[in-house]
Amino acid sequence: MQTPPSENPKVFISYSHDSSEYVDRVLSFANRLRAGGIDCHIDQYEMFPSEGWPRWMINQIEAADFILVACTENYNLRFRGKKGNGGLGANWEGAILTQELYEAESTNSKFIPIVFASENIAHIPITLRSTTYYDLTLDGGFQNLYRRLTNQPATIKPNLGGLQSMPPLERKQVFAIARSTNESNQTGDIHSHDLKNDQVLNANSTNGTPTVSSSRSGSWIFGTLLLIFFICVFSFGPDTLPEYKTRMLALISALIAGLFGFFLTGDVGIEIKALQRFGTIAVKAAGGIALFVLTIVWWVSPFAPVKSTAAPIEYYKVQLTALDLEKKPVEDAMIWSSVGEPKKIPGGWELLVPAASLPTDKRVTVSIRTESPPLFRQIEVQVADRSVARTVELEKDTSSDVHGVVVGEDGQPISDAVVKLQGHPEETRQTDVKGKFEFPARWGRNEQVYLVIEKEGYTDIEVYPHLAGETQAYIILKRPR
Repeated sequence: MQTPPSENPKVFISYSHDSSEYVDRVLSFANRLRAGGIDCHIDQYEMFPSEGWPRWMINQIEAADFILVACTENYNLRFRGKKGNGGLGANWEGAILTQELYEAESTNSKFIPIVFASENIAHIPITLRSTTYYDLTLDGGFQNLYRRLTNQPATIKPNLGGLQSMPPLERKQVFAIARSTNESNQTGDIHSHDLKNDQVLNANSTNGTPTVSSSRSGSWIFGTLLLIFFICVFSFGPDTLPEYKTRMLALISALIAGLFGFFLTGDVGIEIKALQRFGTIAVKAAGGIALFVLTIVWWVSPFAPVKSTAAPIEYYKVQLTALDLEKKPVEDAMIWSSVGEPKKIPGGWELLVPAASLPTDKRVTVSIRTESPPLFRQIEVQVADRSVARTVELEKDTSSDVHGVVVGEDGQPISDAVVKLQGHPEETRQTDVKGKFEFPARWGRNEQVYLVIEKEGYTDIEVYPHLAGETQAYIILKRPR
C-alpha cells in the first residue's frame, strides 16, 4: 500500500470568469481539493491582496507545486491575448505560464490542463497540448488527477530482476569439405578445383582461355605498369591532392594491381554439388579481386602515398523558417544574429556565417521579431554542417514596458498624478517626486497603448496614445482656464 506524501502539495487554479455558474463550479472543485489535503488556492479566497492582483498571481504561480489550467474557449482566447469575456486574469496568467514554459525549454511537469466539459478539450492552449490533461466529467477523472498531485500512481513498476543464463543450442553439420574428388556423402558431392597457372598452361587458346604465353605476358605488362606507377607517385607526386584526384589515382592503381593479380594467380573457385534435383552451386573469385580491394583499402588508410585535402569551408548556411502563433510561415520579420548577415529567400531567410567568424563552440544566436502582431523568439543554432535548416515558432512579445514622465505647463514634474491604461483598470500607477511612472513589461515593442492621466487641479487627459518600448512618454498637464 502506498503512503501519501508527508507534505501537502500546493496547487493554484488558473481559470477565466466565464459565468457565475462556472465560477461556482471552480470554487466547489477547489473546496474538494482542500478537503482532500491539497493546499489549493484561487482568487475567490482573496478579497483584495495587499500586493495587488498581478503580483499576487505571480507569487501564486511561483509558489505552487502544480498549476491547474481550467480550459474553456474563453480562457484560450484570453490566454493568447485575444478578446474574450470576463476579467484580465487569464491574460496575465497566460503570459506568465508561457514565459515559464519558454524558460524551461518546453519541459513541463508543473502545468496541468483540466476541463469541466469534454467539448473544452479542443480549447486547451497550444503550449499545453503535449502534456496529459484530465477530464473531470469522466469516471475516475478526479481520482486520476488526485493521484498525480499526490504522487500516488495507480501502477507500481516492479523491481528489476537479474539476468538469466541461457545454454547454447547444438547444431548438426550439413556439409563437410571432401579431402579428394573421390570422397562423397549422401547429401551431395563437393569438389575443390584449383584453377591456377598449371590449369592455365593446359588451357586451349582457341576457346578464349589465356595460354602460357598470354598469362606470362599479362603478368609482365601489368606488373611493370604497376611498378612504374608507384615509382612516379612516390618520387614525383605531391604530398596532397584534392579529394577527387586522390580517388582517381586510387582507382587507376587498384585496376592495374587487379589485372596484375589476375594474370599472376588465375582463378580460384569452389563448386558444391548438392542433390541433383537442386542443381549445382558454383562460387568463383578472380585472384585479382583481392589485390584490387587491398589497394583501395590502402589508399583510404592513413598510410596512403598521397593525402587528400578537402576544400576549405568559407561560409556556413543557416536556413530559417519562422512560424506565427497559428503555425503559418511569416514573411515579414526582422532578423539579426550574433554572427553573419541574413537575407530573404523564398519561404524564409538564409544566414551566411563566415567560417572565420564562427565561434569555437559553433553556436550562433538568432533573434526574430515581428511588429504586427508583436512576436519574438531568440534561439541558439549549432552550426555543425555546411548547411543547417531550422524552423522557429514565434511567441507573443512581452519584452517592452510603458514608462514616461508627467509635467506641468512650466515643465516642472508633477508628483502623485494617477496614470491608468485604457482597457486595463487594474493597472494604475502614481508618479513619483520626479513625475515619473512605469508599467512592467508585458507588451511587444512599438505596440500601441492608450494612457489616462488624472491629477486634482489639472485637466484630465482621457486618451494619450503611446508606443511601448524604449520611447518615454512626455505628458503635459494643463490647469483649467
